[in-house]
Order: sequence, then structure tokens, then C-alpha cells
Amino acid sequence: MAVSSVYTKAIENMIAETNKKMDAAVGWSKPKAPMVATAEAMKDYAFFVNPWNPLFYDETHATGTRWGGIIAYPGFQERFRANMVSTVETPECGYDYQLWPGQDWEFYKPIRPDDTFKVWNRRPQLIERTKPGVREPR
Repeated sequence: MAVSSVYTKAIENMIAETNKKMDAAVGWSKPKAPMVATAEAMKDYAFFVNPWNPLFYDETHATGTRWGGIIAYPGFQERFRANMVSTVETPECGYDYQLWPGQDWEFYKPIRPDDTFKVWNRRPQLIERTKPGVREPR
């Protein structure tokens, strides 16, 4: 039975290594290429996610709206998010190669073609979710 905050040595090592990676990721992102919302990328994303609303990909339609042109579909900035690839898994802990530490987005105004982004990475939290007395894996 899993007991809250009691771990095997392998899990303790995995948590320690993950914490080191998360500490190192805090701060402004330093991308290899500029983070720019191109019209083509905005249209591709919008058409893939919501092909029923032309506001996000049809410039002729969007020009006649209060926005005056296409804007990015909500969630477009997902393309610029910071995720961490975890390489500390072990056979004892299982293998899950992606760590999605969660995200908080703040929207100030619509995203338009050629807008640029700056991304601040906060320190994610690791929170114990083991329920007392539960006979299941963590």
C-alpha cells in the first residue's frame, strides 16, 4: 500500500533530479529562434483546432469584424510553452518521458500576426497526491 511521503530510494532520486531540472528552468526563456506569431502559423493552428470560425483564419472575413483582421485562436501560445523532457526515469519508477509542469497564461490583448513573445518560466511544484489507505500505484 502506498503511504504518503514515503518513497523508495529510486523515487527519491527521481524527485531530486526532477527538482534540479525545474530549478534550472526558472526565468526568461531563451529560445533558439524568435518567438513570433506568424500569420501562417496562426491560420494553421486555428484551422486545425476550430475550422468552423473564420475569424481566426479568413482575413477577408476577419477584416469586417471589430478586430479588424485575424487574431490568434485562444491557446495559440501553447506553441511557445516550456515543457521539460525528463530523463531521470528508472525501471523501478516506470517510464514517462514528458513532464508537463502546468501553465498559467495571462492574456492582455489579442495576438496578431508578427507579435513577439517573452515567456517567463515559474518554478513548478511537485505535490504529493497519494491518498491514505489506497491500494493503488501512485
